Amino acid sequence: MRKAFDRPIVGLFLDSWVVNSLKKQRYGIFFRLDLFFRAAERAGVTLFLFSIDGVSFNPDRVEGIIYNRPRQRWEPIAISRPDILYDRFVGRSPAQEKRADFIRRQFHRRGVLK
Repeated sequence: MRKAFDRPIVGLFLDSWVVNSLKKQRYGIFFRLDLFFRAAERAGVTLFLFSIDGVSFNPDRVEGIIYNRPRQRWEPIAISRPDILYDRFVGRSPAQEKRADFIRRQFHRRGVLK
């Protein structure tokens, strides 16, 4: 896997089941992600997918996945934080929404664009 990524890194904030399915290379119903990935390639940015489960702020660490084009597969990676947040997360419980709101606020405080 490459060590350097095109900047900016666009963090696509998704439900955990989507990220976990892609880690297992299950693409079936995620046809729109291919559109996101192609748009990111055209724009010259790195698309980084992550969920509520992969975010820690002590230390700043976000675990997620990126698409490895040569290997044609999604691969796990950790970064300190994305440069841009594309928020597609929908909480399934009040606790998840509370955690997601906290994550959004922390990214905003750290200068992540939305």
